[in-house]
Amino acid sequence: MQNGYIERFNRLYREAVLDAYLFFDLYQVKQLTQEWMEEYNERRPHEALNNLTPEEWHNKVLKNENTLIKTV
Repeated sequence: MQNGYIERFNRLYREAVLDAYLFFDLYQVKQLTQEWMEEYNERRPHEALNNLTPEEWHNKVLKNENTLIKTV
């Protein structure tokens, strides 16, 4: 049995890409997969990050680090 995180990723990928489109060649699969991965990894809010996007979370961490550095 696969890891639960991988199983969830596979399910989301299948629903969002593989089951949602009729592909005519491998290039289309690669193109849509790349677009979906960018959305999934960069622009989609993540529950594990308090429903922030990775960029928002990163900026929040940097802001907190700068605040800590200034107060020390």
